[in-house]
Order: sequence, then C-alpha cells, then structure tokens
Amino acid sequence: MSNSIAVEEKPIFKKYDAEWLQKFDGFEDYSDKKVEETIYKLEEFAKILCEHLQNSS
Repeated sequence: MSNSIAVEEKPIFKKYDAEWLQKFDGFEDYSDKKVEETIYKLEEFAKILCEHLQNSS
C-alpha cells in the first residue's frame, strides 16, 4: 500500500499580449507597438495602485 500526496499546481502567470488587449472595446485597432505601450502603462498603474492601497490601510 503506498501513500500518495496531492500536489497543487500553481498557475503560471501569463503576460498580457496584443490578442488579450484587442478583445476590449476601443483597443481592436491598436498596433503592436501601441499595445506594448498600453500594457506597460496598465502594469505600472496596477503597481502604483497596489502600493497606495497597502500604504493607506
């Protein structure tokens, strides 16, 4: 009789890409360069927002 241990796999973080962003209204026609810039800005905004929330509570 053997004992087995269940291991929970953690999901791998997937970077956002053009396909993801272009699914949203207003972003369908963005060029790859514009998508990269927009995703970078969204990630930076998310960092700022998280820091603010952590420091204000």
